Amino acid sequence: MADAFGPLLNAFRADAGLPPLTLHPLCERAALEHAADQARREVLTHGSGFENRDTAANRIGALGYQWGFAAENVAFGQRDEAQVLEAWANSPGHRANMLSPKPVHYGFGGASNRLGPYWVLVLAAPM
Repeated sequence: MADAFGPLLNAFRADAGLPPLTLHPLCERAALEHAADQARREVLTHGSGFENRDTAANRIGALGYQWGFAAENVAFGQRDEAQVLEAWANSPGHRANMLSPKPVHYGFGGASNRLGPYWVLVLAAPM
């Protein structure tokens, strides 16, 4: 799957004078799994339907990423990556996550159900 979100995210960060983030496979897997879980359960939440994976930090940790920082953005209903970036950019908390100087890695994923698309961005830095 091509990473259409990373260039948008890194351009947004560059406009704020921040360095780019690198796609990390464990962060990407956590984002994809959480998006799929939300679509399956038809909920928009930072929580999870899986035991011990109730936060982004726990989800990436369960996959083997030894995190020192973890944050997550979730969204529902945006048609594509550009729309979800715009929505997050216009939300103070989500914007703060994307413009934090702490992360070095990211993962992005989406999944859909009969209601529409679910989007997840995981931001992280190792210990």
